[in-house]
Amino acid sequence: MQETQDNNVDLAQLHAGMPQVKQAATPLVAGIVAEYNPFHKGHAWMIDMLREGGVETIVCVMSGSFVQRAGPAVMPTHVRAKAAIAGGADLVLRLPVPWAVASAEGFAQGAAGLLAALGCVDILAFGAEDDNIEQLIGVAELLLIEDFNSLVRVYLSNGQSYPAARAAAQAACRVLLVDEFQDLTPAHLLLVRLLSGGGGHVFAVGDDDQTIYGYNGADPRWLIDFAD
Repeated sequence: MQETQDNNVDLAQLHAGMPQVKQAATPLVAGIVAEYNPFHKGHAWMIDMLREGGVETIVCVMSGSFVQRAGPAVMPTHVRAKAAIAGGADLVLRLPVPWAVASAEGFAQGAAGLLAALGCVDILAFGAEDDNIEQLIGVAELLLIEDFNSLVRVYLSNGQSYPAARAAAQAACRVLLVDEFQDLTPAHLLLVRLLSGGGGHVFAVGDDDQTIYGYNGADPRWLIDFAD
């Protein structure tokens, strides 16, 4: 989840009670990207948590008759949309087919772009199996690295599936040079671990006396204890 600049809401705190969200100065509009295939109690719980946190309006972007990777939905679009409205949503928008049948990246890009085009959505809410926000940020940053993505595209062009291409790209990163290691945030550390996983090696360069990003979570002990 992301932070809204206008209301200064820290959505990393979006748990039961959500005290930070309740401090919003103006009514919030939340966007949800989903397939609701089908809509279930977990989806309803998420909407309830947003309401408890002070969100006034909830807009959902949902796939239509076909879901990710072109699989058919288990129920018609209008039935799933009605279920979402009955579960507490205020508006359900259908994601156009080219994005709805794409991989996760294309699906997310189309849905987030549609919510952004509305010009009124303050926050993007989502569910995850792990609520470790630093880990989620680390994975997201890994997927945004252009050098890494270029390598993924090479394997994709050879006919490999996206998961296989991503694993092959990671395996190809045998040695990582990381400069200013003392200024890495927890998310950066996770990114290094993800890139070097599976037997990779890390060459760290830094000075534990020159940490300047402590306010952002950097800690010189990570450099001092690196060998361990």
